[in-house]
Amino acid sequence: MQAYGIDATTGLAFAQMTAPAGATVISPLSTLIDAHGNQNSVRNALGLSTGAAALRSDTNLLTFNPVDGRRSSNAMVAEDAARITSVNLQLLALAVVTKDTNGDPIDSTVTLREVSQYLAQLINETGNARLSDKAVVLAALKKSRVAVGWPDAGLDAMATLLVKYLAAMPERLSDDAAVRAWAYAYRFYVLPELKILHRSWPNAALARIEAITQADIEAAAQSFATVVPPAMTAYVGVTDYRELGPEGTTPYRIRMGGCDTQPYAPYCNDWTLFGGSSSQGSITSVESNAPGALSVLLSSDGYVTVSRRGTFTGLTHFTYTGRSPDGLTSTGTVYVRVRDVP
Repeated sequence: MQAYGIDATTGLAFAQMTAPAGATVISPLSTLIDAHGNQNSVRNALGLSTGAAALRSDTNLLTFNPVDGRRSSNAMVAEDAARITSVNLQLLALAVVTKDTNGDPIDSTVTLREVSQYLAQLINETGNARLSDKAVVLAALKKSRVAVGWPDAGLDAMATLLVKYLAAMPERLSDDAAVRAWAYAYRFYVLPELKILHRSWPNAALARIEAITQADIEAAAQSFATVVPPAMTAYVGVTDYRELGPEGTTPYRIRMGGCDTQPYAPYCNDWTLFGGSSSQGSITSVESNAPGALSVLLSSDGYVTVSRRGTFTGLTHFTYTGRSPDGLTSTGTVYVRVRDVP
C-alpha cells in the first residue's frame, strides 16, 4: 500500500508513504515498519516499548489510527494516539533533510522512502532509532545525500539543531493545533536554519544558529498555536515560505512568477486533490497580514512582489487566492521571514 497527497492538519504535501500487507493505516511510522519488516523491532528501537512514553503492548502500529485515537474517551487510547502522532511528526522532520532532493524549496513535497530506509538500516546495525538521540540523527544524515561532499563538522552542526527540535517536541501531541504548531515550527523556523547551515562550510551563521535553544524552538511552536487550519477543498493552497534579506540586487524584496525559475510563484506547489500539483495555475489576489511590515503586490502580468516595510525583522505572512487550470480556487498562506543577517 502506498500513498501521497496533502496532510489535512498542516496543509503540507507528502509522498512515498507505504505500509505492509495487512495494515489499515498508512503513515511515516508504517513506512518505517514496511522498510524494516518487523514491527516489534521498530517499536523497540524507537523507545516505544518501555519507559514513561511507552505504548500499550496491544497497540498495533499498523492498524491503530492515531487521528481517531486522539478523540477517544479512553485515556489510554488517547495517550497512545498522541505518542504515535509525535513520532510520526519527528519522522517527517528527519525525512525533509534526508530525502534525495534535499535542496528542494521548504514547501516542497516530503518523501518518506529514504529516511525509512536509513533508519531501518540503523535498527539492523545498532537496534537504536530513538529520534532524540544525536547519534541516531547524525548516522541518518551520514547515510543520506546531504552528506555528499559535506564535512563531518557541518553534519554535526545540522544534527545538533535537529536534535534540539526533536527533543523539544512534546512526547505526546494530543490535538490538531499542537500538530500544526510543531510542524510549522520545524518548516518555518528550524528547517530554514538547517538550509543556511548547508550552504557553505565554514559557515558565517554557525555561532548564531548554535545559540538557538530548545526554549527558542518551543516559543516558535507556541507562535503557531492559533494558526488557521488549511481548507481541504478540491484545490488546496499548500502552506509556503519565503525569505527577505539584505543580499541581492534588490534587498528585502522578491518578485515571484512562474514555476520554472526561482523564486517561483506561490501556486506552484498547490494541489488538486487526486490530481497532484500543477505549474499551470495563477494568482487572483494577495493580502498582507501585516501591511506595516510587509508589502505584497499582484501585478497585471501575474507576478507577486513582496517587500519589507520600514525596518521590520522577524516572521509574518500573507495570503493569496490561487486558481487551478480548470478554474478551482483556494486560499494559501505564505510565511515570510525578514532577516538582517544570514
